[in-house]
Amino acid sequence: MDRSEQRWQDLREALAEQARTTAEGTWWDEAEIRDAVMEANARGVDVDLAFQCREACRSHVDFLKGLHELIENVPKRKARILMVDDEESFLKLVKMNLERTRRYEVEAVSDPNTAIERAKAFGADLILMDVVMPGKDGLDLVQELKADPSLREIPVIMLTALAADLERHAITKDGVLFLSKPVEMKELTHCIQEHLKAHAGMMKVASRDGGGDQ
Repeated sequence: MDRSEQRWQDLREALAEQARTTAEGTWWDEAEIRDAVMEANARGVDVDLAFQCREACRSHVDFLKGLHELIENVPKRKARILMVDDEESFLKLVKMNLERTRRYEVEAVSDPNTAIERAKAFGADLILMDVVMPGKDGLDLVQELKADPSLREIPVIMLTALAADLERHAITKDGVLFLSKPVEMKELTHCIQEHLKAHAGMMKVASRDGGGDQ
């Protein structure tokens, strides 16, 4: 357990103790506080600020209000997009345009043989991948991704110059979206956002279905 994790545990334990006392006639709700602290931790709230929030509060209602204000003020993490394409000029162009939206952090990979390792190290939220690449076909690479338990749930959008096969329209096959090159940035960003929203919704449902604290 690192120092930050220990501090969050200390905060939860301190609040749990306070939950067994009263402050101005208001009972502390231990479960409610625990959930709020865990959410703050997950959202990246500074643990020292959370402690200061606790010290300044006279009741659990004040604490929860203050902690939620801290959570709301934490900048949201940009979605991480991994691009895999052997065309360096295409990688640079799309990376530049995606990062200009200020929504995404983009990692560009020109060697498909390193894509699996880079996806894990980068913590990709979505992968954009070319279909035809030297050394390793994009479709084979998707199969490797789907076979890896830590990567199989990452949404994949395939980009291909084989426009004749797509008839200039997007198609979906085996849960993978195919877009034809050259792709319009407006269409690409729309597809990325829709895939990220759908994936986030799926993860929330899976989390609820899991039930209970681990």
